[in-house]
Amino acid sequence: IDSISTSVSEIKEQITEVVISPNPATYFTRVKFNLTKASDVQIKIMDLTGKLVSISSPIWMSAGQQQVELNTQGLSSGIYVAQVLIENLYTQNIKFVVSQ
Repeated sequence: IDSISTSVSEIKEQITEVVISPNPATYFTRVKFNLTKASDVQIKIMDLTGKLVSISSPIWMSAGQQQVELNTQGLSSGIYVAQVLIENLYTQNIKFVVSQ
């Protein structure tokens, strides 16, 4: 169990400076973040009930400043959560608004 908690703790430190803009979004928004080491990254979008409305394929990203553009045109106006999933183990959540 210690090795698992250590691994999650190490992965948690791999992502910093997560921001989303523009917020509110109309046609698209960008999730920007910094990776301290290369990692598999996946982005999920959920509504406030927890319903998954969009998911990206895992993307291998190098260390450094990264950004992922999300298409929000098909989403209804409301509040959503972008979940940045690192190595399929750690998530960083950030709320954003879609205004159509």
